[in-house]
Amino acid sequence: TVSKALIDLFTSTGIGGHAEITNATSTTMSLPDGNYTMRANIAGINIGLTDISGTGYTNTTGVLAITGDVTVTITLPTLRTVSGTVKDASAVPVPEAWVDLSNPTTGVHFGAKSGSDGTFSLKVADSASSYFINAMKPGYFRQPTSLTVDGSNQTGQILTIASASTTIGGTITAGGAVAANAFVRADKQGGGFSGTQADANGVYS
Repeated sequence: TVSKALIDLFTSTGIGGHAEITNATSTTMSLPDGNYTMRANIAGINIGLTDISGTGYTNTTGVLAITGDVTVTITLPTLRTVSGTVKDASAVPVPEAWVDLSNPTTGVHFGAKSGSDGTFSLKVADSASSYFINAMKPGYFRQPTSLTVDGSNQTGQILTIASASTTIGGTITAGGAVAANAFVRADKQGGGFSGTQADANGVYS
C-alpha cells in the first residue's frame, strides 16, 4: 500500500490519461488500444523502467502496448521511515518547517512540512547511497547533513535550525509586473539554504 502514487500513460500524440492511487495497492484506467509510455511517480521513490512489468510492457523503453485488457505490476523497493523533530537553537520545536530530503545518486528529491509540534515523518527507499536532509523556514538557516538509510529506519532525527544572521530583501517581478506570492530561495555556497514567500506586492525579506 502506498499513501499516494501517480500513474501516467500517454501515446506519442498525447492520447492517454492519469490515475491516482491513494492508500491502496491498485487502480484501473480505461484507454483505447495503442502504444503508451508509462511513468509511475511516488514521492521518495525512484521508479525505474525495470521496476515495471506486465504483458505488452517493454522494460527497455517504458512503452506499454495495449491490445485489450492488461495488468501491469510496479515493484516497490523496501521502504524505510525517516522521522524526527525540527528545533531551534534553544531546542524549541519549530512548526511548519520544510524538511527536504534528496539523494543525488538516485535523483530522488522531495519533502514535507513539520507538524504543529515540529515533528515530521517521511517514507524513503532503502538505499546504500546517502541521502541529504535539511530543514528550512523563513528567518532560519541550516547546513544539509548526510543521512544513511540502508537496512533500517532512521527515527528520532533532530534537525536544529539557527536564526539567519543576514537579511536579503527585494521585489520579484515577471514581465514587468510584480509576482505575488512567489517563492524565494537563497543557497549558500558550500551548502545550506533559506527561503521565504513574497507578499501580494512581490516583496520578500
